[in-house]
Amino acid sequence: MRITIFHVVVIVLAVWGVYGQALQAGFVKWDDESLIVGNAHVAKGRPDGLLWQWEHSHEQLYIPVVYTAWWCIAATIGMKAWAFHAANLVVFSAAACIAYAILRMLIGQPWPALAGALLLAIHPLQVEPVAWATGMKDVLCLFFCLAAIALYLRPRWYWAATICFGAAMLCKPSAVMVPVILLVIDGYLLRRPWRRVLLRTAPWMIAAGAVALLTTHLQPPSLGEGGPIWARPLIATDAVDWYLQKLVLPMDLGIDPGRRPNVVLSWHVLGIPWVALAWMIPAAIAGILVYLKRPVLTVGALIFVVALTPMLGLQPFDFQGYSTVAARYASLALLGPALIAAWCLTRWKGRGAVLTALAVLCALAIGSSYQTTYWHDNVTLFTHASDVNPSSAAAHFNLACVLIAAGDQSDAEIQKAAAFRAYLDDPEALNVLARLGVQKAEEAEADGRKQEAREDLVNAIEQYAERLKLDPTNAEALRGMKDAQTALRKVD
Repeated sequence: MRITIFHVVVIVLAVWGVYGQALQAGFVKWDDESLIVGNAHVAKGRPDGLLWQWEHSHEQLYIPVVYTAWWCIAATIGMKAWAFHAANLVVFSAAACIAYAILRMLIGQPWPALAGALLLAIHPLQVEPVAWATGMKDVLCLFFCLAAIALYLRPRWYWAATICFGAAMLCKPSAVMVPVILLVIDGYLLRRPWRRVLLRTAPWMIAAGAVALLTTHLQPPSLGEGGPIWARPLIATDAVDWYLQKLVLPMDLGIDPGRRPNVVLSWHVLGIPWVALAWMIPAAIAGILVYLKRPVLTVGALIFVVALTPMLGLQPFDFQGYSTVAARYASLALLGPALIAAWCLTRWKGRGAVLTALAVLCALAIGSSYQTTYWHDNVTLFTHASDVNPSSAAAHFNLACVLIAAGDQSDAEIQKAAAFRAYLDDPEALNVLARLGVQKAEEAEADGRKQEAREDLVNAIEQYAERLKLDPTNAEALRGMKDAQTALRKVD
């Protein structure tokens, strides 16, 4: 018992020591202003606002548990940024302690379980959800997901686990993968009878399916946003590669990684499309796991991939307009590497193992602490985002807005120009420019300016042709090219 209490204290101190500086951060333009500060149902803290959150979806998501948490903060403390950040830290500390309990149950040894829990807690991939006020939806979802897993592993607490799973899905729809994670843990790692495992997880699977359908209805992706259907498995393998890279080398983490499907599909390595090669890294890891025949390693890898599955791009989602990948999506997935790390420490003992574990954890803590500084205010956040991804039109545009508000007109113009260049670097901008050309041609023809209309249509056809060079199957470009050519014949 004393060891457990000591370990819990260590975890809590580590979380607050690494992320505590977030208490000095303010609200940022990246969703905080629209979801919290500018949301009258939250900001005013009135009872009718709380009821509204449960009766309606907001910003294309039904996550009333998160809005209830924000409403409680606003109603009791007010719209103070430090209170929202403190709530994130409290919830995340509790989640990290639950992760320790899960690893202790699965591994059986306290010190390796502590190391695994610290890996999950202070990895730089966790900075975004913890240091961002809006990240409460990720942090609260992580808490309820881990609570559901921990309670499920204790048969007498099945109904409490079910309630936690329901709450997790009302925090973030990606929690629908928890039943699959439990199938892997319960059936493959703990070797419990599959019939019993399936019977216990079946109700959760049904509920998860209903939430998935509701989410698809509330948040339909934009046309073409997820890329062509045939390419989505390849885009998913690229996303897995990115998460593996950031797991091992968590550097250059920004709010907009810029890994949009159309961008990923345009990359080439030695003349070969990158997506045709991206599967090799996950395949090699899978081959190693099959060769080693270690259930814990396989389960850890499966937890990592399964938790990420809803956000890999197999099913298009709204944020893919910016990027398929984002650091916050890996919050629950880190339970897999934490399990692998804890198990390895049970096999590799001695001073070398302890020193290596301490060195890795210290490096992660330093990296996370440094990464947290970028969330201090809008300028630091968007400056860092544009440094990490110079092609991020969103980062440059938001930074320009912040600089204009601060009266720095000259730097704002520089950022606006950078945002425009970044936008034009997006292949989809070619379709946009072509559509504008066709629209101008229609207006010119209506005014009797046929020569001008002809020039606009020729330019539009050239834009569509450039887009088709990058992707000969692009449906919008093919359709637009045909319509523009038809319009040009009529003008001639």
